[in-house]
Amino acid sequence: MSGHSRVVLQRYPRAAFFLAGFATTATCGALLVLWFWIANDLLGMQVTYDTRPGWLRGTMTFVERLPWIALGVAIIARWRLRARIRLASFVAGLATPYLATVAITLLLMAATDPR
Repeated sequence: MSGHSRVVLQRYPRAAFFLAGFATTATCGALLVLWFWIANDLLGMQVTYDTRPGWLRGTMTFVERLPWIALGVAIIARWRLRARIRLASFVAGLATPYLATVAITLLLMAATDPR
């Protein structure tokens, strides 16, 4: 860990763990949303959802479960290693992209309702 990162983590531990959780979920969500572009344009594969190879399905399943795996690792690290992990901040960071997606969807539905 670089010196600057260590200073930020020591000075603002809640913000650092929130950002770590947010980055984990946001990155996984972006990869799952952009998988078609990544597979076809970036990797040069000619696939659709039904013709994905097994390794791509496995990778997508792993990316889908990565936030839960990160949460499990954080819980175990806090419990077993007595690490100073701000678990509530990390969970809030993990949940924020999901909550933002639901809120934006509901607000857009309400804004476009013709009634």
